[in-house]
Amino acid sequence: MLTFEWSCLDWNTPAREFYEAIGTSSQDKWVGYRMSGKALIEFAQYPFL
Repeated sequence: MLTFEWSCLDWNTPAREFYEAIGTSSQDKWVGYRMSGKALIEFAQYPFL
């Protein structure tokens, strides 16, 4: 089965209504995370191996 996924901000009601009108379903159980600044730099330098 092929799938196509994308993100939409929760406050963007017109977009969410459009997506639902074309047959999509929201993935309510997923949580988005973001890393930036010092945390991202430190993470990039972390020795995983």
